[in-house]
Amino acid sequence: MTEESPTAAAASQDSAGAGLGSSSVSRGQAEFPSTNHGWIGTQLALGESGRNAVVQHVMSSYALPLERYLRGSSFCAAGEAKELVNGFLVDRVSQPDFFSRWMESGVKLRRWLMTGFLFYLRETVRRNQRAPQTLESDPSDDREAAHKQFEREWALALVARALERARASCERKGQRVHWEMLERHYLHGVPYATLIAEYGVTAKEAATMVRTAASKLRRAFFDLLDRDGVPESEIDSEIARLMEALRP
Repeated sequence: MTEESPTAAAASQDSAGAGLGSSSVSRGQAEFPSTNHGWIGTQLALGESGRNAVVQHVMSSYALPLERYLRGSSFCAAGEAKELVNGFLVDRVSQPDFFSRWMESGVKLRRWLMTGFLFYLRETVRRNQRAPQTLESDPSDDREAAHKQFEREWALALVARALERARASCERKGQRVHWEMLERHYLHGVPYATLIAEYGVTAKEAATMVRTAASKLRRAFFDLLDRDGVPESEIDSEIARLMEALRP
């Protein structure tokens, strides 16, 4: 996902029209089943096989945003980012009670992971006695700043995955032009008038094509957030926060 373009404000205003932040997205749509903790809760109820699937999903989904957070944090001198993140995920996420404790906590999975990661980093720094000067004070003083930065990295990674899923879905359906029009109109603020002239379609056709691609993007967001343990009732607000987190 590239950084927000100068026309992002216009594109953001258009999000309601594309339906990306509308509360009507999930209302009444049975294809997005509601569970207490989404896909994760469903998988954990299956037993060990389901838990293993959740562990693999979390490790693959969170490794990159955790690495990106670490490289820009005061912990950057604690060790190699990929090695530290892998160590945390293997040591903590693989614990038998990790997800049961998360569900009991009532907090978002990403906040639960980030809090655990901060504790893991402090323990690692103290154990190795490799603390940089910036860690002379208790790192918990910067916990909220750390959560905010990680939220942005997580959002960037999730949105990039959603965009790729939706693009691939459009291409499989022979709707490459639909996706191009959505990308240019919503992400880059190109007005409909320009798209109509360039693609040789009517205003009604352009709007329909963009809505078709937008519906695939909404589905990608829903699927990814559901797999992140977000209840269906909270997914609309999560999408709004995701778009907000992308602003510099």
